[in-house]
Amino acid sequence: MHPCLDTLMCGLPYGLRTATAPAGTAALVRVTGDAGGDWWVERYRDAWRLADPVACTPITTVTVAQDDAWRVLMKRISAADSRKAFPSIHIDGDQEIGNAFLETVCVMA
Repeated sequence: MHPCLDTLMCGLPYGLRTATAPAGTAALVRVTGDAGGDWWVERYRDAWRLADPVACTPITTVTVAQDDAWRVLMKRISAADSRKAFPSIHIDGDQEIGNAFLETVCVMA
């Protein structure tokens, strides 16, 4: 499942495109479970980009169980509905960035 999650996380920069933050801001998505891991995004001047772990504290950390992470990224539902449907989701920090993650769709049918 990790390769699937890793592929889905490639959509994070696009999903965060409407979330505003100054250049150099970092956010972390942490997926728990055997197939989980940490995915970092960093804000550059004009866009978010996937990044190697950065040396600063993330402005937002989204934590989600692996069984919920793939469902969030493959469904088109609002952030509020995602929080109700997937109770493992926890957002620490900037809620705008966390909600942008929850509204990210990485696969369209």
